[in-house]
Amino acid sequence: MNTFKEANKNSPKLDKYVEGIRIAKPTLLMGGIYYCVIPLVSTFFAERIGKRNKKG
Repeated sequence: MNTFKEANKNSPKLDKYVEGIRIAKPTLLMGGIYYCVIPLVSTFFAERIGKRNKKG
């Protein structure tokens, strides 16, 4: 973030750029969790539960 501020220190919209980056970081993180991690975890548990139900 500091290197971005230094590279764009003469930009009149620097505050808006920095605020946009602050908003985008958590949004991308939550999107990654929603679209990648949750399906992997739910698939893992679905397979485990499915195997347990077939045995019994």
